[in-house]
Amino acid sequence: MGFLTIYRAELDTFSSKISSDVNASFSDSYKSYTTAQGIVVLNDASKEFGGGLVSNNYAVPAGAKYFGLDITYNISADDLAHLARNEMDLKITLASGASSPIPNQANGSAQQNFSEGGMWQLDPTGKTWVDSGYNPGLPAPGTNRMQFRYWSDGTKWSVTGLRANGGAPFVPDPTKFANIPMITTNWGTGLHPQLQTEVWKAPWFLRQCYSQVWVLASDVQIPWNIGLTN
Repeated sequence: MGFLTIYRAELDTFSSKISSDVNASFSDSYKSYTTAQGIVVLNDASKEFGGGLVSNNYAVPAGAKYFGLDITYNISADDLAHLARNEMDLKITLASGASSPIPNQANGSAQQNFSEGGMWQLDPTGKTWVDSGYNPGLPAPGTNRMQFRYWSDGTKWSVTGLRANGGAPFVPDPTKFANIPMITTNWGTGLHPQLQTEVWKAPWFLRQCYSQVWVLASDVQIPWNIGLTN
């Protein structure tokens, strides 16, 4: 019988970052605050495609090889018209073994690219966005849900699935997104969720509310019906 650890990240305080290694075009301000309903992320950008990130860090449970990120978010029609990229990352950073003190990282970064009509892109190498082939269409104003599933043995990792709004799960091309060599990193070990947006038709003050940001870890495959309230 396997275990499942769920971190309810939307209840916690995230840290903010604006820098060139986060986004080529800077936001004027990128921050978040936590409410009883979840985490609210505010992107104040006077430049086109301005962005930043908020992030957190959670311990990797011993024996975990399967990981997930389940997110429910709400966005208004006005803000949706100014959303260029909607990025939801889970950086999986694992100890590489007793022979080396340098951790290995799976770059579980994913973004919905509105310039490509809603295509979800992945970044398997940490250097270049690659179309996943999954395009469920642009989100609607109001509440939307995204789920991501990953696997890693500490040396290699795979994107095992994406799912939007309870639709059919999508498995990206395994020749591009499975058994990917992990990269060495100076990050500490942990599960690092990151929430990022980029602004379209700047200037704009973009607001997005996340009622669920659930970070999942297990020693067995994680079902799709875990991590969402409905």
